[in-house]
Amino acid sequence: MTLKSLIFCRAQMERLARVNRYGQTGNEVDLNPNIASRNKGDRKKPKRKFLQ
Repeated sequence: MTLKSLIFCRAQMERLARVNRYGQTGNEVDLNPNIASRNKGDRKKPKRKFLQ
């Protein structure tokens, strides 16, 4: 096996592990870890707009 094929196999194994974990939990963060950091911060309350 070449190095390129080993890297490909490793990536596929990681992907399958994520899909299996998603199947058990149903949590989208298992598929994409960036979603967890995107939703981590505090939210600002929107400013109220008054008619003048």
